[in-house]
Amino acid sequence: MEFVKNFVLVGFKLKEDTWKKCLSVEEKRRVLEEFFDSEENSILYISVNAAGDLAPSTEHNSGSNGKTLYFKKKKKMKLTAENYRRSVLVGNLSVCLQDHAMCGSGLTALKNRGHPADGRQDFERSVLTFKNHLRQQSGRISGRTVLVYPLDFEKVEEAALKMDKGTLSMDTSITLILETTVVNWSHQLEPILQMNTLQEGNPTLYSELHFWKNRHADLENISSQLASSKAQMVVELLEAANSTYFQPWLKVSLEDAENICKYMKPLQKQFERTESLELPKMKNHIAPLMVTVSLVWVNSKYHKYKSHFVFLLREIGGLLIKQAQAYLVPEKLLSEDASDGLKSLQNSLDILQLYRDSYESYGANLTKYKKPGISPEPWSFDPTKVFLELNAFTSDYSLQLHQQFSDAYKLFTEKAADKCVDMIHKVDAAKDLKKKTDYIYQQIGTIFCRVFVNASVPCNAFKTVKMFGSLLEHPLIAVDAEREISSLLNMFDKELNGYKLLYYQHMEKLHYFVPIHWSFPPVAGEVQWAKNLKEQIQDFLSNLKSIPQV
Repeated sequence: MEFVKNFVLVGFKLKEDTWKKCLSVEEKRRVLEEFFDSEENSILYISVNAAGDLAPSTEHNSGSNGKTLYFKKKKKMKLTAENYRRSVLVGNLSVCLQDHAMCGSGLTALKNRGHPADGRQDFERSVLTFKNHLRQQSGRISGRTVLVYPLDFEKVEEAALKMDKGTLSMDTSITLILETTVVNWSHQLEPILQMNTLQEGNPTLYSELHFWKNRHADLENISSQLASSKAQMVVELLEAANSTYFQPWLKVSLEDAENICKYMKPLQKQFERTESLELPKMKNHIAPLMVTVSLVWVNSKYHKYKSHFVFLLREIGGLLIKQAQAYLVPEKLLSEDASDGLKSLQNSLDILQLYRDSYESYGANLTKYKKPGISPEPWSFDPTKVFLELNAFTSDYSLQLHQQFSDAYKLFTEKAADKCVDMIHKVDAAKDLKKKTDYIYQQIGTIFCRVFVNASVPCNAFKTVKMFGSLLEHPLIAVDAEREISSLLNMFDKELNGYKLLYYQHMEKLHYFVPIHWSFPPVAGEVQWAKNLKEQIQDFLSNLKSIPQV
């Protein structure tokens, strides 16, 4: 059944919900099951009706979109998991083929009835188009790219035969067929070969590894197709016609994929070693993991695919998040002593911070892992993309704290309002609420300190302070918060020195003439440049004055 589902979803470009809806209808499910279980049912047609639902049937009925998939047994038999792949023919009846079938005509019938040659040619072209489409769809299902040849390729083969005999006189139509073939191949291959965009979705462990393995296998498959005698014939004829054809970038891409797959093998072993560990045990494994990542970057061709390397770093962050979620169970933390729970949270944040620090330290010392004579490319990635999931995880955890407080407060108010509960139990409920509230405030203070320390530029530090707002005045948070916030004065001093240096450098460079702002006339440009510099200093100062703790 899975075999039929894959072809149907790809062939009609449908979502899996449509298939599930089909199986939920008794009559439709019975048609599908009888095709597999009954020896008598030798063919199955599946189309899409006017309502957009799948319509399986043992009789041909053109779908609303003019397309019908068929599954035909090679002989009368029951289909099993072992024999279905070699026992079933799969096809797609296009509109043209359906029209011929409805008229009761096949290729032999057309010849016997004396139909015009144009009719036979149209039918043959439809069959060939259908076969090419089927090959491409089959390749897409298996994750492989299939290169197809144009409908008039027999003319090319005749031209190649003449070239071997030395009697070739290249016709314009032949050149057009050849160039059309290469253009179609280029359109197929371009998105595969130029794949260097940031992957979407949440990264999971091994996803990059599987991507490069599949890419390498697909490129090898394409390479073998281009190395075939048929493809070489295209190249030779184009050369004979002095035509421009595609460059050998496929060879470069294949070498890159092969190189990266080779260097990813040690990383796979690291993943296998760490994926089942608890978060506290990861503390001793982050360093060897980052050493391996650094070696892969410096020595492989990964530097040519930066967005994929960012995705790899996000995979490691995703692994740590998964382990942290398993380790920091809210119910368990609240049932423990507050100091023990806080210690667990602190350990978790320390390990997440260790990964951030390792990224910075190993990125700054890549030369330690390079081969002689190689200058490694630096890690110039955007940290917000590298730690996208880690930053979101910290934010989500803050929401969990809010929910914990709401639940604890609701329980307290219910007990306080219950007249059947004596005063002693109400006092105990109040103490329990205070204990849980204090614990939550301690967690918030720890999160603030971590986020503030990770702020790479002053503007992010100011945003962090404003985000936590009046919470920073709470006695359980204030001491730690004031210690961190006081560092803003050092930041301000550093920023002022930077602006001063920038000003003097420009003055010296321009012989005591203020630089001209872009697209401004000389005098107005000088004034605007100085005004912008002043505004930046004033913005920093006004942000600083808005913080009560400073």
